[in-house]
Amino acid sequence: EGDAGAWLGRLSALLIPGGPTYPVARFADALIKRAIEANAAGGYFPLWGTCLGHEWIVESVGGVGALQIGTFDGEDLPAALAFEPPPGARAARLYSDANRALRRSLQTESISYFSHRDGIEPERFMRNPALSSLFDIVATSKDRTGKTYVAAMEGKRWPIYGVQYHPEKIRYQNNTGRFGPLHIPKSAEAAAGAAAEEGRGKEDADAN
Repeated sequence: EGDAGAWLGRLSALLIPGGPTYPVARFADALIKRAIEANAAGGYFPLWGTCLGHEWIVESVGGVGALQIGTFDGEDLPAALAFEPPPGARAARLYSDANRALRRSLQTESISYFSHRDGIEPERFMRNPALSSLFDIVATSKDRTGKTYVAAMEGKRWPIYGVQYHPEKIRYQNNTGRFGPLHIPKSAEAAAGAAAEEGRGKEDADAN
């Protein structure tokens, strides 16, 4: 665990970015658990995971074997989202900054960018009591074979978010890849969607 507790005391929020497939690191696992504990104790500590960061939150909370490794054909894949309204009357916080037109674009156009082979199917997520008690699934998507996976989740009570896609690549990475051109969507709608999603995380961090 190292100095996870000491590090957390110096931070007001935690963002875990994407990266290559790798089991959740011990230090990252400790940070995630401490962040959840801080919120459970009545504090306000936003936690955001992008792609690998999302997967690490799933592993840390759901336990060993929660994540499906190498299951999805989702590398370099622009895709649409299917929004999953949380139970009850509560609206998803993650997309609250997106207006009706943008929400429609996110659902009908391939303007979210995925690059992964790991993930978790919604049914598997819901069968995991640790995950389903802490998080709501707020969006799903499909890989090239039509297999559905959790695209976005958010804490039921706390400012904890995980997204399988990469909003930051839409805004900050060009389409020149090491092994050939990439297919990161660059339309105005894609950029607006990425900005709205990043804005949600920034608002939560600024509120702390």
